[in-house]
Amino acid sequence: MQSDARMLEKAELVAAPADDLFRLLVESVADYAIFMLDPTGRIVSWNAGAQRIKGYDESEAIGRHFSMFYSLSDRALGVPALLLERAGREGHAKHEGWRVRKDGSRFWADVVVTALRQPSGELRGFVKMTRDMTDRRQSEESLREQRALLTKAAGDLLALTRRLVEAEEAERRRLARELHDRVGQNLSALAFNLDVALAALGDSRPEVCVRLSDSVDLLQGTLQSIEGVMADLRPPLLEEYGLGAALERHIEGFANRTGIAVVFDDSAKEGARSLRIENAVALFRIAQEALNNIAKHAAAKKVRVSLALQGLDAVVSISDDGHGFDLASAARAGRWGMRTMRERAEAAGGRIDVFSSPGKGTSVIASARVA
Repeated sequence: MQSDARMLEKAELVAAPADDLFRLLVESVADYAIFMLDPTGRIVSWNAGAQRIKGYDESEAIGRHFSMFYSLSDRALGVPALLLERAGREGHAKHEGWRVRKDGSRFWADVVVTALRQPSGELRGFVKMTRDMTDRRQSEESLREQRALLTKAAGDLLALTRRLVEAEEAERRRLARELHDRVGQNLSALAFNLDVALAALGDSRPEVCVRLSDSVDLLQGTLQSIEGVMADLRPPLLEEYGLGAALERHIEGFANRTGIAVVFDDSAKEGARSLRIENAVALFRIAQEALNNIAKHAAAKKVRVSLALQGLDAVVSISDDGHGFDLASAARAGRWGMRTMRERAEAAGGRIDVFSSPGKGTSVIASARVA
């Protein structure tokens, strides 16, 4: 008996019109608001999803115009009529925007309106399918806000880095002036006095003359050391003759101090003279730091330094044949020198790339905008 009832139910289902089956399917969907409109836009069917999403019972929705779900501003702009017009012309229309529930609350709707036509082509009505995408919308807005905050933070950090670099260079200039105006001049005066004393003594006090001569030599060595420090603090050739000349002078001193053979290739020549002084200083400091790292850590025998123009950028490259290092380990250790070089490059509107591996040397490539 029960088996016969099941067979009868199945037979009735098979015999049911296709429209009825579709209606049963639509009415059972709860995640989508799916309802039909007549050609004028009035609601003629209502499903469970529409009741859940929009908050209206079927009796409250049937017969009313679907514009009831739109905000006053959208109605004033004619959005509902435009959707129907486009769906009728193109077959379907898609739209996203805020919609209004029965309780007055808003939700972000993803809407598709599809035109239904008779075989003759006559417009029968429309099917409107709506998804509540409020959670996605809020996630996207939150992501946009976070991106905006990150962009602002990155801009603030870059501005702070530039101010710190400017402050550091200003302090270097101040120290260089102090060394030149006070210490350097005093030591020069002292050297002059010692020369006068040596000349006055003649051969009368040979033991004193030897001491004075030694003092003059020590003083000259100290003056040379101070000149080297001043050159490091503020390269004397940088502003007057440009980055290429300053690098060449620094590299010459580096090779003399360390005994490491350095080849310098300046293909930029006069083209680098248009480099802004702040950017020239940044590239010079990066090269200076890279060479210091080579002297301290690389155990290199040969170094190649190049200055070139590539598009809108001036590029300095420093490569050595030393023992290299593991980049990942260095990044985890947060090596101060590498971070400082990167900050200088970014503050100059450029970038820095470091290539290295154990036993295969290291290359540092830094760029900065010419103008």
